[in-house]
Amino acid sequence: MTRRIRSISPPLVKLSLAGFAKQNAEPYARATRNKMRYALALMFDYWRSIGALRADNPVDAVERYNKAPQAPRTALPREVIEKLCPPTHGAAVKLYGSSMYACFFFAMNDTGARPGELRALRWG
Repeated sequence: MTRRIRSISPPLVKLSLAGFAKQNAEPYARATRNKMRYALALMFDYWRSIGALRADNPVDAVERYNKAPQAPRTALPREVIEKLCPPTHGAAVKLYGSSMYACFFFAMNDTGARPGELRALRWG
């Protein structure tokens, strides 16, 4: 459905952001909807700057979504951590197969970093 940008109102923006869903029909997370809201606000600011829009930015009237995670992550139980973090270097290498993988897991456990974040690290 196409709309003229001048006809887009704050309630329509809010309904659209709430209605966006992933391919599996689950709604996007609130943080993702905040990013979409921000991108839409930038587009309206641009349209106003080039004279295509004279009214206020309708996205400004739409409240940001709560930043609290919708499904907070839970920590691993202590028994699991004890199994995954052996007390000696030899036991860790035996469990993970190499010092590199042992260090990788210990870094994830100690810092809370996700695997992709650790793999993206580079020497400075």
